[in-house]
Amino acid sequence: MWIATGMTKSLFHLIRNRNWDLTQIDNIKVNASVLLGVEAEFLSPTTLFYQTGYLTIKGYDSDTLEYTLGIPNQEVRQSLYEVIIPHYLGKDLELKQGKLSELALLMRTGQAEDMMKWLQTFFSKVSYETKMRLREDKKQAEKDFQFVTYAIFSQVCDFNRLHLEYSNSAGRSDLVIETKDYIYIIEFKLGSTAKKALEQIEEKGYALPWQDSGKKVIKIGATFSARSNGLLQFKIAE
Repeated sequence: MWIATGMTKSLFHLIRNRNWDLTQIDNIKVNASVLLGVEAEFLSPTTLFYQTGYLTIKGYDSDTLEYTLGIPNQEVRQSLYEVIIPHYLGKDLELKQGKLSELALLMRTGQAEDMMKWLQTFFSKVSYETKMRLREDKKQAEKDFQFVTYAIFSQVCDFNRLHLEYSNSAGRSDLVIETKDYIYIIEFKLGSTAKKALEQIEEKGYALPWQDSGKKVIKIGATFSARSNGLLQFKIAE
């Protein structure tokens, strides 16, 4: 595929320059002209992802003449995120299968503290150059950390059980992860405290939609820093 040919850096800059939200990649609505774009200087990330096979047509609305695009399957999703993550937070942030197996086991068995420590270790490898870039745009930095965390869990969790910015009547929780026996609700903050992130989960009732799931609900507040090494603190409540 195109992304695997060494042009990820160019695509990453295109995503940045066009302010393209990669978190919405599974529900993109476009018209035919976007799919048929041919001149590179005017191409959108959507066009490139579609033309290289990372997006496929999932539906068509004859009333609006819009196509709905999404990632074809879990294998393609894993391939995409594996090559794109290093361009978000640094070339040293590679997803190695052995380490991912460790994360999967911790997630499936409810070992929330060790799961978050795994993430701490991973994010500690954020490069100095990336930290400088993130410090310039704190809002974008928070989105980057949120997306990369989502992408990591997409490697070890079925997509249908992974919810980014899950909505309820009081707001949107940053990330919800479902397993056979557990529900993880994670709220991220940049330059704040894990306690405040956890308090937001409680105050806005992010756990309410899952209270009758029959699964153990684990709430996690986490704080990132663009000045230091990524994931600084986390606080857990059940």
